Amino acid sequence: MGKYYGIDLGTTYSCIAVVDGDAETPNPEVIMNQKTQKFVVPSVVRITDKLDENGENVVQVGDQAKNNFGADPENTVAFIKRSMSDPNYKRAIRGKDYTPEQISALILKHLVNTANEQRRQVEENAEPIYDVVITKPAYFAELETRRTMEAGKLAGLNVMRLINEPTAAALSYGQRQPDDKTLLVYDLGGGTFDVTIMRFQDKVANVLSTDGDKQLGGYNWDMALVNYVLSKVDGKYEELSLSDQNRILKTAEEVKKQLSDLEEYLFAFNYKGMQEVNVTQEDFDECTKVLLGKTSRMVKEALKKANLQEDSIDEVLLIGGSTHMPQVRKLIDELFPNSEVKDEVNPERAVALGAAVLAWQESQGGRTTKNPGPTIDKDKNPYSYGVQAYNTSGKLKIFNLIKAQENLEIERTDEAFYTSEEGQTHIRLHFYQAKSTDYEMELSLGDEIYAEGNEGGLHPEKQDVSWGVPAPKGSPVVYRVKRDKNGIVKVFVECCGAKGEFKLGMPASKSSDVSRR
Repeated sequence: MGKYYGIDLGTTYSCIAVVDGDAETPNPEVIMNQKTQKFVVPSVVRITDKLDENGENVVQVGDQAKNNFGADPENTVAFIKRSMSDPNYKRAIRGKDYTPEQISALILKHLVNTANEQRRQVEENAEPIYDVVITKPAYFAELETRRTMEAGKLAGLNVMRLINEPTAAALSYGQRQPDDKTLLVYDLGGGTFDVTIMRFQDKVANVLSTDGDKQLGGYNWDMALVNYVLSKVDGKYEELSLSDQNRILKTAEEVKKQLSDLEEYLFAFNYKGMQEVNVTQEDFDECTKVLLGKTSRMVKEALKKANLQEDSIDEVLLIGGSTHMPQVRKLIDELFPNSEVKDEVNPERAVALGAAVLAWQESQGGRTTKNPGPTIDKDKNPYSYGVQAYNTSGKLKIFNLIKAQENLEIERTDEAFYTSEEGQTHIRLHFYQAKSTDYEMELSLGDEIYAEGNEGGLHPEKQDVSWGVPAPKGSPVVYRVKRDKNGIVKVFVECCGAKGEFKLGMPASKSSDVSRR
């Protein structure tokens, strides 16, 4: 039997895990980098001025790149995952533009190449890693989801499946937990925050609700600490050079880690000469309490969506490196005084471990006689997808064909639509993404997204369904929308015998001028 791989593509750190196919029950392990003796790799990429044998710039990924974050900021990229949601993001480095998925692909290549090299030392003819499961934040929307898939393809991988990070962590944890229970996963990583509530019953896990913020993570705690120490010397982050900005951020991360164990720590940085500010745990908690409060509100919102009270939670699983902060454990103890907080799970590795388990389960195709352990049945998605149409009062509204918090994998048909004008020969579709659970909602509450092929609104005709012959007003329009297990959304439309199939693509730019009719 082969080996099965899961990758946690993180904002600040990434790692790869493996399950041996010969095992009767999946027993995942994170692959340690033998050179660095570390399990996780900083998600930092540097494009050097050195050329390889093909004339391409040599790429550094991980600790080597992170160590040059301050010295070579123009050619070093960190926190790229936070830019996955920006349709216009490009980073110019050494004469070439890089998109978020291209930078992410370099991180994936590094992880896989390192694992391949180490495998060949043990098994000379080992096949290179190809089939993988990659994780993503539960609050990633369609664009980020599609870009994560594309990053895998650019890295030369076959992405068997994407899985939400909290779900992956719970899947890993559930391998050793035979009892039925309701579990809350508090996932605070370097760049994103997710909270997911799931129920394990008869070795099957169902997600009950999810909430989060894809722009809230350890990076925000680092920035809050940076702003705090700069305020002590009447300085501002924007006044620093790019090199000093990167250096002070790196120092903030280290001070934050030290304050997890120490009552106080000296923060040394360069601002008009070397400065030193003594920071206590109390100082750190005070300057970041707003951020912690945001996670608390989202936890309560997830409980509300699941129709549960705090005492309904049997266990809380802390995931993500930022949960090492004492303030997080204190918050969880306050919110869930009667729940057990699980400490035996490694916050940095649990997500990759769960992805590897899913890769093993997916490879079995439901035909295995082995014990797969707990499996995921229903996952949730926090976004709704709808179309623009006139309501019965003649006002343009969004009509959600899939509503937020419905099952991730879903298919829905809606026949409540009709042509609005006499003699129409075609309809132009306008798609929206939102967080609402309502069927009808205001346009301002949603974000317009384009069909694939109409990125930037440059080819609006690619969102047309045309039948050519004038049709009477009130001709029926049938929509069918389908979201697959990876979160990719397709819309099928039929009117007057004409059919259209659209895969949702890039979200609308704020400056785009989109034709409407």
